[in-house]
Amino acid sequence: EASESHLAVAEAALAAQLWGEARRHLTLAVAAASLPEPGSAGPSRRVCQLMARLEESETGDLPAARAWLDRAIGAPPDPCYVCTRCGGGESPEWQALCRECGGFDTLRWRSPPAGAAPGASAITAALATTGALLMLPAPEATGAGDVPRLLPRSWADGLAAPLQWDK
Repeated sequence: EASESHLAVAEAALAAQLWGEARRHLTLAVAAASLPEPGSAGPSRRVCQLMARLEESETGDLPAARAWLDRAIGAPPDPCYVCTRCGGGESPEWQALCRECGGFDTLRWRSPPAGAAPGASAITAALATTGALLMLPAPEATGAGDVPRLLPRSWADGLAAPLQWDK
C-alpha cells in the first residue's frame, strides 16, 4: 500500500472528524516511513503536520501536537516531482517540461535531494498551486533585447526582441 494513499484517506478522515480512521492511516504512514529502507529517514513533514492536527483536534493534547510539529521541522521533505536531468524543477503536479532546464518528460516522483535549500520546495509548490508565473527583475539593467525569464534561458536566447511601442 502506498504511503500517499494512506495520507489521502487520513486527510479526508480528518476533514470528516473520523479520528480513529485518521489515526489508523497516519499510523500506517508513519510505520511505512520508518522502515529500514535506503532513503527512508522517518515520516515526512506532511505526515508530522497531519499527526499534530490529529492530536490537537481529537484529544486537545497540545504537548503531543507540539512534539509532532517540532518533529516536522527536521523531517525529510515531502515527495514531489523532481527533474532527473537538473535535480530541480520541484512540483507537486507532473508537467511535461521541467521549469528549470526545459527537459521533456524528466520529472519523477521522489523526495527532493538532501542538499536542497530548505523551503525551496514549499515556494515551488505554492507557485504551482496558484498557477501564477513568477517574474523577477533581472539583477542588472535590462536592455531592449532582453526577454523576461518565463522560459528557460536556452529557449529565450533565440526569441526576437519585444516590440517597442511609441507613446
